Amino acid sequence: MTSANVRVLTAILGLVTANFAHGSDAKRFWCGSRDFPNEQRALQLATFSGPAGETLPIYFDGETCPSEPASCRQQAHAMPGEELIVNHVENGWACAWYRGPKSEAAGWVRVDKLAFQHVEQGEGMARWIGTWSFYENVIVISGKDDYSLRIDGRATWVGPIVNGERVTHAGAIEGDLRPTANHTHYSDKDDDCTADLSQIGRYLIVTDKGHCGGMNVSFNGVYVRR
Repeated sequence: MTSANVRVLTAILGLVTANFAHGSDAKRFWCGSRDFPNEQRALQLATFSGPAGETLPIYFDGETCPSEPASCRQQAHAMPGEELIVNHVENGWACAWYRGPKSEAAGWVRVDKLAFQHVEQGEGMARWIGTWSFYENVIVISGKDDYSLRIDGRATWVGPIVNGERVTHAGAIEGDLRPTANHTHYSDKDDDCTADLSQIGRYLIVTDKGHCGGMNVSFNGVYVRR
C-alpha cells in the first residue's frame, strides 16, 4: 500500500469514528432539549428496565458524545420504572426526553436499558383534550366537533431587568385543529405562526417556527397534561 493510500484510509477511518452513533449520513442527528421537539415522526414511550438501585445515565449531545467517559454524562438520570419519550434510535443509542420528580433532561441513553411500551391510541379526539403545561407555557385544547378541536395557547419569555423593569414578551396560538391520529398542524390565517403537535401518553410535544409572539417567545417543548 502506498503512502498516499495510507493517508486516504486514515482520513476515512477518522470520519467513521467521528460519526460514532450517527451512521454514514452527512446530516448529523442532534439530540438536546432544543432539538428534541422537532422530531415527531417516530415517538415511543419507554421505561428504564434496570434493577432497584441502578440509575440510567443521560448523555450530552456533541461531537464526542454520547460515550462512556464521565464528561459526557448529565447530572439528570432516570430511576428504574421511570418513563422516557424516545424520538430516535440509532446504533444502540436512543434520543430521549426524561421528566422526573426533580429534574428534566434530553439526551442519549442506551437502548438496551429500555423497555418500550405499547401506547393505546385513544378514542376520537379525547386524547387531545385537556390543559397542557411546559414551565410557564400553557396550552388548552377543547373539543369542537367530531373532526376538529379548538386550541388556545399562551407562551412567555422572561428576560433581564431593564430600567428597573423585567422584560417580558408574550405569544399566543388560537384557532382550530384537525388531528390525524397522534399528529396535527396549526397555522394562523396568515400562515406565519405555525406549529406541529404530537400526542403520546400523558405528553404533548410541540414545535414552532418562532413566529408566534414577541422576540424569543417559543412554544417548543414537551408538555404534560395537568
